[in-house]
Amino acid sequence: MQIEWLRAFVLLKEYGSFTEAAEEMFVSQSSFSKYIKALESHAGAPLIDRSYRSLHFTEKGGAVLLSAQKILSEYDRMMEQLRNDGSALRSVFRISVDTAVNPLPFLRFILDFFEEHPELELKLQEFDLTTAINAFDAGELDMVLGHINVIRPKSPCKEMVLQEDEIFYVGRKQDLSVIHQSIALSQVKNDRLILHQNMHLEITELLKQKKVSVNKAHSIVTTTSRDVMKAYLTGGQARSLLTRSDVTAMDPEEQLLCLPLEDHLTLRLGLLYGKNTGTGERMLVRYLKERIAKAKP
Repeated sequence: MQIEWLRAFVLLKEYGSFTEAAEEMFVSQSSFSKYIKALESHAGAPLIDRSYRSLHFTEKGGAVLLSAQKILSEYDRMMEQLRNDGSALRSVFRISVDTAVNPLPFLRFILDFFEEHPELELKLQEFDLTTAINAFDAGELDMVLGHINVIRPKSPCKEMVLQEDEIFYVGRKQDLSVIHQSIALSQVKNDRLILHQNMHLEITELLKQKKVSVNKAHSIVTTTSRDVMKAYLTGGQARSLLTRSDVTAMDPEEQLLCLPLEDHLTLRLGLLYGKNTGTGERMLVRYLKERIAKAKP
């Protein structure tokens, strides 16, 4: 008997769904079903009454569930004692933070996790997204925190979406107020755009996904200064593609207007990690889910 079989059975009771319980274990639904069938085979009898549409345990299934809960409780307590005694193997987590994003408060949650688990070591690195994805594919990173819908790794991975930010067409109010409710990317691509250097890759890659190519020589201006960007925009020399939070931080005087894009460009901030995760990675992802759920109003 394997501990994963018992954990799968207990999670099935907790979530009442094969799909959600499998996600909590970070395994495919087919693998999760194999755990349950292996446990039933070991028990020598069905543990789930499949004649019902909703989840129902057989009488023997209920008895096995109680035993499994006790065994897992003792097992987890033993593992916690090993970690506290320093007897467990020390794990190093290599996590990259994309230089183009402001990951707070999610980075704070990650740091809190490692403070609560001193037996685990965090090696935090700051890379641009392209470098981070290449390092992830090369096995040099365990996790990547960044805009996960821009560039995808070649190696198999899972993702956890932390936040979604819609991108708007931004310019002076007097220039954009003549446009009604929204604007198409086909109207934007030949405009003179100014982008922050850190966001240049993200924006141009999202445009490529929409099959929109921009003339970098004439349409794109990049800068590392928010003040320079604001001067271009408020002076009417250029427009930009920015999230609303970026505009709010840059333009407290509200001289700029955010116009929705008909093509709906969205940046998804998230965490990428390998499919074959260990216990530590699963603990971290579960911890993040719990902290984010608690932080929601």
